[in-house]
Amino acid sequence: MRFGFDDNLGLPPGVADAPDIEPVSFHDIGALLDAFIRGDLDACFAPAGSIPTLGDTPYVLVAQAQVHGSPRLHSRMVMRRGDALDEPEATVTAPTGYINEWCTTSYWAPMILLRAATEPGTALPFRPADGFDDLLAGVVEGRSDVAMVWDQVLARHPDHAAAVEVLGELTDLPAPIVYGRADLGDDDRQRLADALTGSPIDDPHSFFDGFAAPDTATIEAFARELAAVQEHFTTL
Repeated sequence: MRFGFDDNLGLPPGVADAPDIEPVSFHDIGALLDAFIRGDLDACFAPAGSIPTLGDTPYVLVAQAQVHGSPRLHSRMVMRRGDALDEPEATVTAPTGYINEWCTTSYWAPMILLRAATEPGTALPFRPADGFDDLLAGVVEGRSDVAMVWDQVLARHPDHAAAVEVLGELTDLPAPIVYGRADLGDDDRQRLADALTGSPIDDPHSFFDGFAAPDTATIEAFARELAAVQEHFTTL
């Protein structure tokens, strides 16, 4: 079984330790998803923000990452402390840090937060960052005016967290998902799910605690938000 993963999220240890699963690393999520859509991968670990790219590709939800035992991410829109912005709506024309156009927290979350306060056809002025840690550093260093950063990142960098102020937040974003091909056999699907959920993550540098069954209600609600965002905003 070939298992693709986003190296920004990391390789789940249960997959790394399974002799019958071949991990394949990708730094470019677009390339990861293309390989999955082509059938070159049997499963992949990628953000929930990948759902629009997967489109009509048949897939199943195998497992979902956990953050402090929850499948939900908490992402906060932050600005450098002392800057003039005082509410999320003021950020519509401010350079906004993001990691890539599949990122649940840094790309889709700002648009979800700002949709009600913007005109249809609005395009947020995104600025690229090199990973989650750099996303927060970019705000502190002035490379972007704002960014939506999830709590795990703020907790890892207390000095940077003390240098920013919170403008808004979302608390029910889905954690990254393990997608499997729709034609993945039941035995293979169960073997992969068991490898993932049977291996808690005790690495202090990991963003996640482990894996559990997918929270389909949260994922489906997020998919509806993504559809509304795509209709409202001019996206990348």
